[in-house]
Amino acid sequence: MEKVILAIDGGGTTTRCLAIDSTGAIRGSGSGGPSNHILAPLEVVRASLEDAIHGAVATAEGKLSDVCCISLGTAGIGPNSEGKEIIEDLAREIVPAERITATGDMVIAFHGAIMGDHGVVANAGTGSVIYGVSPSGASRQVGGWGHVLGDEGSAYDIAIQGLRAGARHFDGRGPFTKLVDLIPQALDMSDYIQVALKIYGLNMPREDIAALARTVAAAARVGDAISAEILRRAGEELALGVTVAIRELGMEDMSVPVSYVGSVFDSGELILRPFAEAVLLKYPRATVLPPKFPAVIGAFVLGAKEAGWTITPQMLMSIKKCLLRQ
Repeated sequence: MEKVILAIDGGGTTTRCLAIDSTGAIRGSGSGGPSNHILAPLEVVRASLEDAIHGAVATAEGKLSDVCCISLGTAGIGPNSEGKEIIEDLAREIVPAERITATGDMVIAFHGAIMGDHGVVANAGTGSVIYGVSPSGASRQVGGWGHVLGDEGSAYDIAIQGLRAGARHFDGRGPFTKLVDLIPQALDMSDYIQVALKIYGLNMPREDIAALARTVAAAARVGDAISAEILRRAGEELALGVTVAIRELGMEDMSVPVSYVGSVFDSGELILRPFAEAVLLKYPRATVLPPKFPAVIGAFVLGAKEAGWTITPQMLMSIKKCLLRQ
């Protein structure tokens, strides 16, 4: 097999790896568990990276020696590259590639979604973070404080708001919401008391709680007003982060491309509409667009630069075709 770049998108719940050659062909893919070294033990992060890397190389029917570069973007690497060396060292233990580079997940999300020199991206999965870059190359992170200090608009935040709304209605302290029935069903529990016992008694992992954001979205789709309001507020919180990034980067009077990535946006218009409306209300010249590519392709773009490969339109077209087939 010809040389490949391993592009890795590592989040708080899952890790994705693609093996991509110099023509833009995706030769293999693999996945693993969480790779946020702030929230997961290093042995868990290493195992997640190893599963994803070995899976990608195996499906490519190649060898580790075929890897010329590993480019990672992981949750937990800070805006000043805090944690960068930790992730690079873990990757080097798995594959002794000549070039290994790591950055934050918000950086690869930007490069995948925007595919340009400036703009802002809202990244909302298990956690949330906003990342923007100005035409001069200045960058700004907004949010990314984790589930205790922030993560507004994230799946975890949406799930917690949904859980609280269900509890309030169960007590009679809050208005009716279908969540009082749908959340126990999602957790295979008989009632809301059992939900509390499961969350506290089993010390339910953050990513498992965040998965309940899908239940909130499902309730909103069938007309649950409380769930729809939770998603509306989440969209507006993410938009607030975007507008702060635009302001702090001095792009208020520019036509700024704004995009979005992460599982939260799978809720579609329930969150996209309030998100876009709030951004455009503050900065009408901004343009809210779907991401051009997923974050993992942003990792490939940075890896290609590290390896000295030229990103061509033909290469991007090949990548897009391969992604459609996956």
